[in-house]
Amino acid sequence: MKKLAVYFIFQLLIICPEILCTSVFIALHNLFIPTHIYTPHNLISSCSPVEYFVIELSNILLGLFLLWKISEILRQCIDYLKILTFLQLLLPLVAPVFLNVIISLQKKPVSVLALSIIYWIICIGSYLLFLRAVRSLAQQHREYLQKKMEIELMKKQMNDSVQLSNEYANLRKWNHDIENHIMSVMYLMNMKKYEEAETYTASVLSRLNCRPQEKQPEEDCSHEKEH
Repeated sequence: MKKLAVYFIFQLLIICPEILCTSVFIALHNLFIPTHIYTPHNLISSCSPVEYFVIELSNILLGLFLLWKISEILRQCIDYLKILTFLQLLLPLVAPVFLNVIISLQKKPVSVLALSIIYWIICIGSYLLFLRAVRSLAQQHREYLQKKMEIELMKKQMNDSVQLSNEYANLRKWNHDIENHIMSVMYLMNMKKYEEAETYTASVLSRLNCRPQEKQPEEDCSHEKEH
């Protein structure tokens, strides 16, 4: 699906400029030179090499402009898209256009034959680079997802570490408070102040049972005290 999507996106970017530039050229030519009417069927056979070069040049420039715009959109949507991968995806669609222009300007059959052989070699090589770029794009996507998961995992670990640190600090404070209460009770016991020790112990237990984090209402605390 990725291969088909990428192929048809770029293929449409090549076809649309060709149709647009050819139509504009035919309309302008027939408007200013009505004695010699051009149609899409007789355009290549009737136009001069200079006219054909102008059509193809405008086609290439418009196509490159559209490809530049689509590359900006792709770079905004695909953070991991590399320039080399994009050029490899672009090569099998741009190279044949340039070679067609060069071949069309040749007059000698030997030059046309040699350039035609070069044309097919470059087209096959470009297609192989296109398949390599698609595989590279998939690999870059996997690496991007893996890196994103690593970043999210690192953030989660940092948050968990902060929470554990806070809980550990609260636990140490609680242990320190309990130790102070025990020392106070032992002091009262050693001084044989048993009633005060019992009152103090009941007060401490009441405060522990009514801690804010347990969210118990005040009437429950007072009820426990009375009990």
